[in-house]
Amino acid sequence: MGRTYSVETVPAIAEYLKPYALPPACSTDLGSDDHFQGKIKWYQLPVVFGGDPKLGKNVIWVSPEEHAQLVRFWNDRYRSVKGPPTAPVGQ
Repeated sequence: MGRTYSVETVPAIAEYLKPYALPPACSTDLGSDDHFQGKIKWYQLPVVFGGDPKLGKNVIWVSPEEHAQLVRFWNDRYRSVKGPPTAPVGQ
């Protein structure tokens, strides 16, 4: 508890979980942008499938409901392409 992590949305697997340090609250003075209020940044073609990770044409802003649908869709797609997990050698 009290820790912050970063993980890729697709694939949503623990292997990609990384510790993340939040910047000190006083180090930036970010303002609110009503255009993005309640939206989540989403890569139309996830990076793991070859999508461009830079801000540009591959990035859209979606509602939390759309985000949940997209995460399920792309993680199902990832699992179908990757196949079932294999047991480590020796097990």
